[in-house]
Amino acid sequence: MLAQTFTDPVIEGYVQRARKNTNNSDSLLVIGNKTIAHAKKHTLQKGFLEGYFMLGYSEYLKGDFREAITNFEKGLEYDRDIPETHPITYRLLKNKAVALVRLGKPDSAQAIFKQVVTITKERDDPKNHALALSDYAIGVKNKGNYDKALDLYQQAMYIWDSLGVDRYKTSVLLNIGLLQNNLKNHKQSVRTYHQGLDLAKKHSIDRDIYRFYNNLAVNHNILKQHDSALYYGRKAAAFYKANNSSGAETLANQNIGKAFMYLNRQDSADVYFDKVEKEYKKSEAKARLGELFYLKSLNHHKKGENPIALAYSDSATTIFKKLTLVGNLKDTYEARAMVLEALGNFKEANKYIKAARKIGDEAYKIESVEKLNEIITKYEVEKKDEQIENLHNQKSFYISTSFLVGLISLVLFFIVIIFWVRNKKSKKELESLREQLENYSKVAAEENSPTLLHLKSKAVVNTKELLYIKSDGHYLEFYTQGNSNPEIDRNTLKEMNERLATEGFAQIHKSYLVNLDFIRIINSTKLMLEDGTWLPLSRTYKPRLKETLLHTSEKK
Repeated sequence: MLAQTFTDPVIEGYVQRARKNTNNSDSLLVIGNKTIAHAKKHTLQKGFLEGYFMLGYSEYLKGDFREAITNFEKGLEYDRDIPETHPITYRLLKNKAVALVRLGKPDSAQAIFKQVVTITKERDDPKNHALALSDYAIGVKNKGNYDKALDLYQQAMYIWDSLGVDRYKTSVLLNIGLLQNNLKNHKQSVRTYHQGLDLAKKHSIDRDIYRFYNNLAVNHNILKQHDSALYYGRKAAAFYKANNSSGAETLANQNIGKAFMYLNRQDSADVYFDKVEKEYKKSEAKARLGELFYLKSLNHHKKGENPIALAYSDSATTIFKKLTLVGNLKDTYEARAMVLEALGNFKEANKYIKAARKIGDEAYKIESVEKLNEIITKYEVEKKDEQIENLHNQKSFYISTSFLVGLISLVLFFIVIIFWVRNKKSKKELESLREQLENYSKVAAEENSPTLLHLKSKAVVNTKELLYIKSDGHYLEFYTQGNSNPEIDRNTLKEMNERLATEGFAQIHKSYLVNLDFIRIINSTKLMLEDGTWLPLSRTYKPRLKETLLHTSEKK
């Protein structure tokens, strides 16, 4: 009875034809309408579900995300919560969520992804649960929660491994590659994409093959391999154009435009970017539009059109804040700082550098990078069984009580010895530093005439009033007597150290350069200036400080 009201050979034939034309929107439109017409005539539930999915995906490929959602929702109306319909229902829900993301509604999309994760787990459906985990992880990653996204990808890979299925790993590898990009691990991301590309070619998954091409174009642009980016971008664009997949073609054109921009062919980049902007606005793809505005800001900056660049940066920032796209916001802040600097607004530029760094400090953690690499390595399965056995044998040895007790005792003994030696050495160093400081102070009164330091920001600093310099990313902060706010200039501490080497300045930390005239107290890990400011003193720079004090005292 179920077979008579669910499907028939004609519906199955249409489904197979649709799968062969997954990336051709025109073919999907024709096949979808035929499928629905046959389903209506014979009241076949699968025909309605599959037919509306075909229509929805056809509109999605064209970039009409609202119409795509409408068709996906029509298909969901025919869901009867029977096992035979579950996979199709998941597919309809997932693609509705993806279309919502493209419309700039990530929270609504994430609620659907989470719903599918819950349903598939309750139904004990490992295959679809793994797919759902991978989809849900994308939204988690876009919110900046990389650790949680990693855990979800790891769960998905574990399920595919336990099922002995590698065909579906392509989407997980694609998403892991994207996450590696967010973590600035671009070379590893390229390797992950090629691993996924090999799988996609092995199983003839055209959709994923060209998604990998698109993403490789992105990566090669980041790695400044722009000819390679053009190569992959053009391959992807030609494929999508032939299949009337305007949404995907637009993304490929964006990558081509980016490659031209970095090859300093700004006019060619403008042609592609303008074409892409029309498509994104037409399809209301807000997140993509934000990415494009960021690129247009960079391109106009390269052309020296900084007011226009700043306007596009404003538009990109507004979109990324609204959609809470953390990684995009960080990149936009860094680019905005460059534009502001070019306009001479160094103080405002420094604010955006700090804001970008704050996002980076919270999001891009080294342990996340290592964990990603661990996932990739773990699922290169040729020698997996042998590795597991070796690890098991090692574990048996290391957990033995006698080994642990002996190891801990030995480590503690060496720690005590090391601390005793270091403490003794540190005291001698400290006494020597204080002696040199006293000698330096006695002769510091014989000062030369003031030296004026001309900064790139047009400010002028008297070195005899300069207390210390602090490095903050691409910028330096110059703290002077009687001023609570520092002068800000784009420069490196290394260059400034070289310029002030003969002016009585010394580097005391990787981020600090200090005027020796103003040092009042030196302790083991910090020093205090005449105005009461404490600065960090790195062990690495102690010998150099001593040498500078001694040399300067003798010279004076």
